[in-house]
Amino acid sequence: MRTVLLVSCLLASMLAAPASSQASGPTEETGGNSEAAVIDLPQPSRTERRVIVETSESPLYHRAPKPKQSQMLALRAVPNLSYLTTDSTEGSWAFGVDAFVSAWFDLNRGIWHWALIPELGYSFAAMPDGADHLASAGIGPAFRWDWLMIGIIPRGLLGSADGELVGGVRTSLVAAFGGDYLFGAELSHCWLSAGPEGRQNLTAGLWLDLIGVVAHNR
Repeated sequence: MRTVLLVSCLLASMLAAPASSQASGPTEETGGNSEAAVIDLPQPSRTERRVIVETSESPLYHRAPKPKQSQMLALRAVPNLSYLTTDSTEGSWAFGVDAFVSAWFDLNRGIWHWALIPELGYSFAAMPDGADHLASAGIGPAFRWDWLMIGIIPRGLLGSADGELVGGVRTSLVAAFGGDYLFGAELSHCWLSAGPEGRQNLTAGLWLDLIGVVAHNR
């Protein structure tokens, strides 16, 4: 029995010796070289700059809607009420009607716009001692959305007041509402060289765009 145990131990030790030598072999071979291998990569090549010229609308232009072009011209009829005053007389009231041909020209593109409003017009006012007939011309800035436009328009005036040749300045705050700005309101201050002291008017009125009404009824 002892002989069998001894023989089995010898066989087990003989089989274990080659396996341990094979496992330790690669470690001894690589143990002497501890430095990592260096890979020599080529430098990246420099690409040439390319300039691309766009011939169509740019997708980087905020994809904003184009400026409104459906109706740029307006004919505004403005019935109004004026309060008249001079330096030495008490104020009085007068009824009048204005007619203006105007347009707007957008200065930028997007949901809102800055615009310029040139304008030509005629103003009639029934004064206590006569009537005013005045021609006007002006241009001013405006800020507008699709349904609202607000602007300030200074105008030069030339005509007759109570039969006298006069000149003056009229500055108006204009607000337009609705699709194609069919309706609006105007508040203005006017100075005329009428009489020895001059005359000032404060005028408020509501207006309707006649061209827009005709265009919508087609």
